[in-house]
This record gives sequence, structure tokens and C-alpha cells, in this order.
Amino acid sequence: MDGVANLASQQAWRVARALSGRILAQSESGGNANSVWSPACVANLLAVAREGSAGATRWELDALLGDGDLLVEPDPFDVERKPAWGYDGYEASSATAAWLSKLATPSDAFLRKCDECGVHVSVDDLGDPRVSREVSAWISEKTRGLLSPAISLSSVALACLVSALYLKDAWADPFEEYLTNRALFHAEDGGVRVAFMHDERCCRVIDGDDCVAFGMPLSSDAEMLFTLPNSGGDHMGEALELFERLSCGEGERELVELGIPRFECETTIPDLGMQLEAAGVYSASAMNLVPMVGVEPTPTQVIHGAKLSIDEKGVEAGAYTIMIACAGCPPENPPEPRKITLNRPFYVAVASRTGAPLFVGHVALP
Repeated sequence: MDGVANLASQQAWRVARALSGRILAQSESGGNANSVWSPACVANLLAVAREGSAGATRWELDALLGDGDLLVEPDPFDVERKPAWGYDGYEASSATAAWLSKLATPSDAFLRKCDECGVHVSVDDLGDPRVSREVSAWISEKTRGLLSPAISLSSVALACLVSALYLKDAWADPFEEYLTNRALFHAEDGGVRVAFMHDERCCRVIDGDDCVAFGMPLSSDAEMLFTLPNSGGDHMGEALELFERLSCGEGERELVELGIPRFECETTIPDLGMQLEAAGVYSASAMNLVPMVGVEPTPTQVIHGAKLSIDEKGVEAGAYTIMIACAGCPPENPPEPRKITLNRPFYVAVASRTGAPLFVGHVALP
């Protein structure tokens, strides 16, 4: 990571700061429940939605995303493979597409913007089950089969806007499997033995008020970030601050004796609009999308799903965000090394080469 955040990274961090606390707090309400989401994936979709919005919705999305146009970047989060990378198994993609009803009347400006920015637009009968299968298949393809949600569009759907993000990368220095052993993880509901990966590494480390954070480089020069609270309670705000500082290149390099559990997080948020409303997009459930569909106001549903896992080899993660706009009611679609052992609930993030928050999560129980 070069510590230089581009426009896309800045907008993704704005989305991360506005929504992470609300999303992960809701997901964590089940006790030992892991949770993850993708600020970058959501920001990508909202950037396209902003181009298809007007009135109060446009102002609210401007306030959330900030100045500038994320869509002008051909590879906004710098995830495309570079020839110099040594890891042959690296895969990553960031994509957005729109399915518009034959009854929609999008503006020429919106269609032109989609064409300029590589947003594929299809015009079809969204009430046909075939289209729902196409959307599901598109998400599965873009996330390499990691996520395959069952999408069901209704006959009143005017538009279905979808973004997807996928990353599979190796550690810059993989962990040795023979060093992995089972040890106690102190979950909120009691201790449980899980598999911990161990090694000594030179890492960038930041000490916060009540947390310690460190970064683990990936083969693509992206980075996996971890924040371990020193005590119980909600530390999402401090974790995000430390993640952002690490993504900008801050932190002192130290020799660290690491203990990191293998884990997997998967989260589905059937109504992201509630969190968007709380973050200032007050029209999230009834957006003004006249430039996209020609109708005002438009009942809107926003769905998000993400999955993240790590092991001795590296990380695999994927996410999708769906916005469905309807003419009627929206459908329901649900030196001496310091020791850092992640043996109690902790926060995790994946930052791109430019420091964009690709994924942010909370591990309550590996």
C-alpha cells in the first residue's frame, strides 16, 4: 500500500464511517455472530444510483459520498491484477450493472454516463423469472460462486441496480500450517477452542485509546487489517479510525508474535435502506430516480450481502449490493516481539492498494 488514497477510497471511507457502526451493531445483536460488509461495494452502487437520482435524493447522496465522481476511475479500488504480482491465484473484480424495465424511461444523460463508466445496462421485462435468474447468475459469476443469492423481481419492478466485488489474494508471506494449533478464544458467551495461525512478523502497529491495530500485507500490496480491543463493549468507532490510519500508511513497524484464528464471516442485510436513512439518505425507501426510471417517487429496496474468510494461504471475500426500484410496493427479499493473539472478539478489514475499505467485519466467534 502506498498510503495515497484516491477519490474512490475517500468515498468508500465516507460510506464506511457512516454505516459500519449501524450495520455491524445490528448483525452483532445475536451474541456470538460474526458479521461483515463491503463499504466499497455499497459506495460503487450508490455512485451509480446518484447519477440516476434527482431532487432530495441527489442532495442526500451527494452529502453521503462527498465531492467528485468515483465512476471516472476505470478500476476505482485498484484491484485489477498487475503483471508484476507473483501470486498466480490472485483474482479480483469490481463491477456494476443495471436491469431496466421496458416501462422505464431513463434519461439520455443517465444512459450515456453508464456507457462511459462501463455499467452494463439491459432493458427487459423484469417481471419475467428469467431476469431474476440472470441477476442471480451475474452476482454468482462476479463473485466466482462465493455468493449466489436467490433474487426475485416482481412485475412492478422498474429497475434493478447491482454491484459486486470479489477478492482472492495470498498473504505476502503465507503462514506455515504446522504452526497452527487449537487454543482458547474468549467469546462473549464463554471460551471455545479454535484453530490459531502462529508466526513472528514485522507489522505496522498502532496503539489506540483502548485498542491495538496492525496490518498484514497481501501479495497484491493490499492489506488485511485487524483491531483488537483491550476490553469489552462497542469499539467500532475506534476500530474504523485505526483502520483508516493504517490504510494511509501510518503505524510503527514492530516485530510481533502473532496468533490469528482462521475464521469465516457471512452477512445478509435484507434492508440496507434503514441504515442509509439513519446515515442521512432520508429518502432511501422512496428515492427520486427520475433520470433512471422516469417516475417520482419510487419505492426502493436496498439489499447487501458479503462473505469473508482467511486461512494459512490468504483471504477470499465477496460482496453484492442490489437496489430495486418499483412502481408499486417493493418486493420482500430477504525486538522482544509484542504478543497479539486474537483470542477474543475483534474487528477486521481489507484495504486495497489505494487504501479503500473493501471489507469491514467483526469476528465474535471464529
